[in-house]
Amino acid sequence: MMSFPFDKVNNAICPEGVILGCGNPLLDMRVEVSLDFLKRFQELLDNYDISYTPGGTTQNSLRVCQVNNLLQFEKFAMDIKCAESFSAFWLHRSLCAHLAAANLFTIDHLEKPESRVLIETAQYFYISGFFLTVCPAAVMSIAQHASKHSKVFATNLAAPFVLKYFRDEFLGVLPYVDILFGNERESKAFADANNYNTHELQQINMQDKKKRTNKQINNYLLYATIVNIMLKINEKHQRIVILTQGSDPTIVYQNGNNDAVKYPVKKLKHEEIVDTNGAVMHLLEKSVAESVKCGHYAAAVIIQQEGCTLPPICLYH
Repeated sequence: MMSFPFDKVNNAICPEGVILGCGNPLLDMRVEVSLDFLKRFQELLDNYDISYTPGGTTQNSLRVCQVNNLLQFEKFAMDIKCAESFSAFWLHRSLCAHLAAANLFTIDHLEKPESRVLIETAQYFYISGFFLTVCPAAVMSIAQHASKHSKVFATNLAAPFVLKYFRDEFLGVLPYVDILFGNERESKAFADANNYNTHELQQINMQDKKKRTNKQINNYLLYATIVNIMLKINEKHQRIVILTQGSDPTIVYQNGNNDAVKYPVKKLKHEEIVDTNGAVMHLLEKSVAESVKCGHYAAAVIIQQEGCTLPPICLYH
């Protein structure tokens, strides 16, 4: 068992700047409300006791990877905000996101000297799929840099609307992706956007440049297999596809392996679940199995907190 403060990081194990993230930084506003309140969102600021936590897929993931990350917020000024409302059914949340400042990102930001230093230093990149809705050129630029220098590039399926309305942008980046995350709903949206039927077991014909094979696969493996046979620019890294299923096993499909591997999830009691926001997978280990185990631990800890927050002590074992 490892027990250490969450604000201490061993730079010998994880050097400063080794992982770089790009995404939409949000400031989550959390408040418990009635269902009727969802129709009166603007009253949040004036009439309710609101708690604030840093948010956004990429920011949440990197806060776990580098737990002493310091965030300096500008004046609230509606620049970075996301409202998260809990109805009387306290485990069910409603999210209203206003990206505001996040929408102002352009590829010019990557050309700044301080940005170039961060990009050149990083060995791993985690770029949220949501960022394709803001600046696909920036995502492609980092993806190409990672491939050219044999660095690891990871992203996620973000949300069904991204795969539907930004399908071409996503498919453009996919050849550079080394690690891809998604859940059941997102993987179905990916298959639907590409005209694949995911509703039942089926025989499908899949073709790559060298050979044609028939495989009988089910819903979740359809998505993973399709992704893995698609073109990959940097063949030095095998593509890894991670499909999370909530409390059901996490499925990992690695290019070169015939079968997916299932990793069981330790289920929490109903009363232990506080907030599912930020319960994401975090992988940055030599062993895929150990990485998934660590990701499960991080998600289990975060899901028992309000927002994507971390307790004082890490008890990973």
